[in-house]
Amino acid sequence: MVQRPERPTRSRPATIPRVPDELWAKLRPIIDAHDPQTLGRKRIDPRAALDAIIYHMVTGCAWNRLPDSFPDDSSVHRTYQRWRRLGVLDLLLRKIVEESQAHQRSDRNN
Repeated sequence: MVQRPERPTRSRPATIPRVPDELWAKLRPIIDAHDPQTLGRKRIDPRAALDAIIYHMVTGCAWNRLPDSFPDDSSVHRTYQRWRRLGVLDLLLRKIVEESQAHQRSDRNN
């Protein structure tokens, strides 16, 4: 019998950035309005999915190499694909940029 090599355990980086509560309060309504769950399998937590998607986009890691602190990689990838198809991801990223720019302007004015 051929033994398969064990899949390496995904290590957790020292710090994993998360969407701050204040920003999440502005992003959640976008998801609720544009991606309601009506039928099908139970979905993963959208905040955890967004954190994982942002991590993937920033680090460039493969979906199956997401740290263990995130939801299952196939569920995150499925959420990413659905949000891209529905335009939700574009709306979320625009809002993140908008909030970041507003934050930078307020820092300059103080």
